[in-house]
Order: sequence, then C-alpha cells, then structure tokens
Amino acid sequence: MKVNVSELSHHPLNQEIYDLSNIDELVSSIEEMGVLQPLVIDQLNQVVSGNRRLCAIRQLGWEEVECQMDQIDENLVAKYLVHYNKQRVKSCKEILNEYEVLRSVVLRNNGKRNDIRVRETLSDEIGISNSQLGTLLFIQKEHPELIALIDITSKD
Repeated sequence: MKVNVSELSHHPLNQEIYDLSNIDELVSSIEEMGVLQPLVIDQLNQVVSGNRRLCAIRQLGWEEVECQMDQIDENLVAKYLVHYNKQRVKSCKEILNEYEVLRSVVLRNNGKRNDIRVRETLSDEIGISNSQLGTLLFIQKEHPELIALIDITSKD
C-alpha cells in the first residue's frame, strides 16, 4: 500500500539502537533503482524496517512510498527491529544496543534469569557468536571508551 511520507515516523526504539548512517549512498541507490523492498510500518505508521530508506526518500523529496503494515505488539517491537536488521553491517555500539533492548524484554517477560543462558540466546538472535558478544560485553564493562574506538577504526 502507498503511504504519504509525511505520515511516517521513525519508531523511537530504532533510534535507541541504530545510527542512521551511509544515507548518501542509499540516496544514490534509490535514485538509480528505486526502493527494492517496501518499508514495514506498525499500526501507528512508525517505521519498523526501513528507517534509513525513509531518510533517503525524504532527502529525495518523495511524497509517497510503498509500505507493508504489520500489527506489532509493542512488547515485541524490539525483536522485530533486531530481526529486520540482521543482515545489516552493524557497529559494536549497535550490537550492544540490540543486546540491551532484547535483554530488557527477556527480563521483563521472564524475571530471574541465568545471564550466560540469556547471552547465548540473544547472541543467536542478534546474529553473532556467544563469544563475540561476551567479548564486547567485557570491553564495554571494563573499558567502555574502547567501543567507540573499535567502531572508528573498523570504518577505515
């Protein structure tokens, strides 16, 4: 279905997890090829998948865009955001953000938990190994300033 771009907004949780990076490259791609996948929106017209595409579309001045509307339970929106972004190349900060929002969902739904078991489950959902996630969590705990440094050097 076509939706007016002016009626769409970014889901607030998306902004807590992901940076809207490399928009200029996406603008060029959309100019050349169009939008290859529709944006996925919830019942409030908040973008759950396609936040970068929405930014690019706005830069291009489009008035309408193809969208797919999903009825998404607000308690599950974090899982949807992470799953829709599994293929994305993410910064360490974004991976840790994914872990934190998913962990809060697990804690809210399950109460007491075994941190190792939660980490194993969530690493799978995020799409990285349990040991990689453990390493990032250790670095974040012991030397949080290194996370930004890792992200900067990995872009070079």
